[in-house]
Amino acid sequence: MKRCLIIDDQPSAIDLLTDYVERTPELLLEHSFTDAEEAIKYLMQRKGLIDLIFLDIQMDTMTGLEFLSKLDEEIPYATLPHVIFTTGYLNYAVDGYRYERVVDFLHKPIMFRDFQESVNRYQEQATEKPQSLILKQRKRKVKFAFDNIFCIEGEKNYVVITTNDNKDERFYMSISELERMLPDDAFIRIHKSYIVPRGRINILEGSHLRLSDSKLRFPVGITYKESVQKAFSQR
Repeated sequence: MKRCLIIDDQPSAIDLLTDYVERTPELLLEHSFTDAEEAIKYLMQRKGLIDLIFLDIQMDTMTGLEFLSKLDEEIPYATLPHVIFTTGYLNYAVDGYRYERVVDFLHKPIMFRDFQESVNRYQEQATEKPQSLILKQRKRKVKFAFDNIFCIEGEKNYVVITTNDNKDERFYMSISELERMLPDDAFIRIHKSYIVPRGRINILEGSHLRLSDSKLRFPVGITYKESVQKAFSQR
């Protein structure tokens, strides 16, 4: 079941969408907002816990496009929810699709059949297995293909991602926060300070391991030893 929010400055529009969500078994309404600023505060407290937003594109205090721009500055890209815009102004559609997380546009007045079709499009997109990770670094975004990540190291409030060509990128976030953004079947936490690709674990030597095509030795923490041994035996 996917958790969703409704953001619209018209209570009647919220009532209609609430009814549609309640009639859709795949969706669970977490909250609704008439105030976009309050919605941003809520999302900042629940990073990665909301899957989908039904967002009015033309609100008095903040447009839906302004909302997404502000949200993009506050929340890691990988934890941004998908968005279905609700609007009476189709001319916004081109601008809205600049945001990768925008799935569809629903034109008001919204019919239940159209609502269902948009939700189906969202589910198709959400079930596609991601092949890369996008992280924000100051005002730029950096994209990493999962198969190009050699290792991830945590340094206090930062993480360093090392790619296969031995290039490092540093980001202000905890290693635990980054761990939640990675697919479990592709990466494994081996130590409080290290995450590595599962498929590259080549040699396990007591409390250390080595990755394929590398002479580096990585420590294996006691807490993670059992899961590392299991991953090694299944490779």
